[in-house]
Amino acid sequence: MTLQQRIQAKTTLYTILNREYIKGQGHVWTVKNNETGAVSQKNTHELTGGTDTAANGYKNKTNRHVKSTAKSLSHGMSNTNFYRQWKQMKNRCNNPSQPQYEKYHAKGYDPRWDVFENFMSDMYDTYEEGLTIDRIDGEKGYYPDNCRWADRNTQQRNMKSNVKINWFGTEMTLVELVEKHGLTNYGMCNQDLRRYQSMGFSLDMAAVMMVLGFASGVRLLKGSPKAKTVKAGKELYGDVYGTLSDPLSPDNLVAMCRTSELADMEAL
Repeated sequence: MTLQQRIQAKTTLYTILNREYIKGQGHVWTVKNNETGAVSQKNTHELTGGTDTAANGYKNKTNRHVKSTAKSLSHGMSNTNFYRQWKQMKNRCNNPSQPQYEKYHAKGYDPRWDVFENFMSDMYDTYEEGLTIDRIDGEKGYYPDNCRWADRNTQQRNMKSNVKINWFGTEMTLVELVEKHGLTNYGMCNQDLRRYQSMGFSLDMAAVMMVLGFASGVRLLKGSPKAKTVKAGKELYGDVYGTLSDPLSPDNLVAMCRTSELADMEAL
């Protein structure tokens, strides 16, 4: 049974027409009201757990609370990523030792989600393996109408703390820069970017250093930055680079990026 069929089975008030992704809202369903014929868009919670639900035997879950007992632990999900997402969400909001605890605690989560079965009832139908829970609006907490499942890149784009890099006249986030050049390890790229900044480079020039290092196969952080940059320059376009008096100067770094075989050169 497809996801659309599973959701359709839980409502008789609407006929689901299709599913689409809307920036800022996540995935929504385009539906037709079976009584009025009106077409509108609704999220999964509105169809399966809100006031519009009209499936036979499918009760509104908004105010339903399940008492946590030993029996509730027999769901068989304890070793799954889905279960870990629930545990991590609660830990962010409830554990004072967690990073940014005060921020997450202030925004909170749906009290019903203290019980795993309630969380599963609201969120499992749209879950796909490998995704993580993401708040659509970072200013709000973890609630059914503000949560979606997203990959790491989508979450990184949604982070309020994202910095903007001026990449040769185009403003973009680090995630966008990493994707643009086909780099695969976001965490390592972010680490290198911060280290270059700590060495005195501006954010924009640190980004040039980071991309250049990965593109040449020589991470410029190891050993002497100047020596490694010369080695990278030679590998990219010949021994003549080794004769430059200041291979770490912004002009030379930009020249290396512009003349090297980086992905998507047209947009540099």
